[in-house]
Amino acid sequence: MQHLYWLPTHASWLSFVEVWFSILSKKCLKRSDFADFTTAEQALSDFIATYNAHQAHPFTWRKGVRFYQRLKDKLSATEALAA
Repeated sequence: MQHLYWLPTHASWLSFVEVWFSILSKKCLKRSDFADFTTAEQALSDFIATYNAHQAHPFTWRKGVRFYQRLKDKLSATEALAA
């Protein structure tokens, strides 16, 4: 028996990881020049600590349950046609 695990493309956890790295890149790494690995590691640690203390908030999903139910129904119908 095959199982299909569908990850939403518009609001998957991976998209949130991409958002986090975009924030990190823009606010910490852009125009930075680190003398060595230790300096870079310290800058990243300091940024993460500051971000978590003052700016971090949960990302929110934009699509609701009905959207995913309709998509599941479409996939089921397509799978039935292919069989």
